[in-house]
Amino acid sequence: MASTFFFLIATLTNQYLIAPLSVVLVGACLGFLYFNFNFRSASIFMGDTGSLFLGFMLAAVGIKLRFPDNYDIVTWMVPVLVLGVPLFDTTLVTISRIRRGIPISRGGKDHFSHRLVALGLTKREAVLVLYLVQGALGVAALVVMQADLVVGYSVGI
Repeated sequence: MASTFFFLIATLTNQYLIAPLSVVLVGACLGFLYFNFNFRSASIFMGDTGSLFLGFMLAAVGIKLRFPDNYDIVTWMVPVLVLGVPLFDTTLVTISRIRRGIPISRGGKDHFSHRLVALGLTKREAVLVLYLVQGALGVAALVVMQADLVVGYSVGI
């Protein structure tokens, strides 16, 4: 979803070198999801290398976005909002593991999605909640992208 919003933002701001990269990432993620969705037996899994590469590419796209018609003091929030769910999850897991004295590089069931399932949601409901939150953050990024200082900080914060 983050790459989809990056594609929309890049297209709306006429950044024709960033938009194709974003849409390629969307296609790669959709291809992965097709082979890893519930209705199929998961035949592939994304490991550390795949997730790190995907995170690196999303970060690079977010850094490359430019908003010449707006002030940097407002538009710095756009990539942060678009990547809000992964940034929140990474921060949550890192702080949680440091507090418990567990190495942050070790895998575990302490991610946001696992916590939602532990609260009683099914796996599908947890994913839908994450999609909903990510979609809301993406729409907020679209608003902030075009907002002035007061509106941008009101929406972004």
